[in-house]
Amino acid sequence: MAEKASLLMLTAERFLPSHIKTPEVRGRALELFENGWGYKRVASTLGLKASTVRDWGRQWRRGQFSAKLSSNQYRYTDAAVSRVMEWYEAGVDINAIARGSGLPVEVCMRLIQMWERRNRR
Repeated sequence: MAEKASLLMLTAERFLPSHIKTPEVRGRALELFENGWGYKRVASTLGLKASTVRDWGRQWRRGQFSAKLSSNQYRYTDAAVSRVMEWYEAGVDINAIARGSGLPVEVCMRLIQMWERRNRR
């Protein structure tokens, strides 16, 4: 569980991994870009890698950078995954698992596939 200590918990079911910059940090970078700051200055001010901020700056100039994160950057908690796997192993139908867990069917199927690949080794 020490692994979870390094994670920013967002909800009971999903979290943002620690290596992903929060919407607040991205928003601050966006403000600085809009004020004419260069990527090196933004990077040193925010304590980020220059290469990360350079990429953000390029996206911003193309109109593709936003403070909002896409949903695929969030991860499901171990508890959510365990619950899906317990029900799957008990023979519960995938649609019932999705309803009971509150996760989309596609997500449940992907979690099961990933779990099966890991446990085959």
